[in-house]
Amino acid sequence: MAPKASFPASLLRNYTWLINRSTSQLRFHVSRLLGLELQSQSQNAWQRHIEGVTNSIERLRTGNRRLIPIPVRASPPRAFGQRRWHSTDFQKNKAYSFSDVLAILETPSSSRLLIDVREPHEFEANSIPTAINIPVSSQPDALLLDEEEFLDRFGFAKPPLNKEVVFFCKAGVRSSAAAGIARQAGYENVGEYRGSWLDWERNGGPGTKTPPK
Repeated sequence: MAPKASFPASLLRNYTWLINRSTSQLRFHVSRLLGLELQSQSQNAWQRHIEGVTNSIERLRTGNRRLIPIPVRASPPRAFGQRRWHSTDFQKNKAYSFSDVLAILETPSSSRLLIDVREPHEFEANSIPTAINIPVSSQPDALLLDEEEFLDRFGFAKPPLNKEVVFFCKAGVRSSAAAGIARQAGYENVGEYRGSWLDWERNGGPGTKTPPK
């Protein structure tokens, strides 16, 4: 029997606040983030988890009043590890390769910004030079904040909407979700380093133990 799914209360509160504020498309990105917590479990356990989170959100928001559950994008049955998520914005985002990101470091520009969306402990352990840290799992509403709220929370200025933002994480999943949220927040020049930290480390990029090829 698959282990019972659990979900941290603090993250549930964050996602609840964001879902209340978001559009239907942003709810899809948040649902994708929720799925990251249970990638190692079976598809049936994942479905039970989503149902439980939906019920918990209903209780937090309305007590005993009944709400329509938050819709979750469905796909034909298949092995959980093979599930693929797609966004209507996915094709609009510029895909960055290792050499593209390396070029950003070699020719710095104030119009482009690398954003590491992993959690702070991952960022502090190692990251691509010049990147800032805006963790998407624990701070999913970050890019939706106004400038003052963002500065109070993170201690540095919110990236301007006219700046190109290039997201990466460990393997490209969280960064894809962050890119979708960025578009909902009004950013139009959005890039994804889909190979992310694993690709950067494999190629020996700056900041790793092996020099770049």
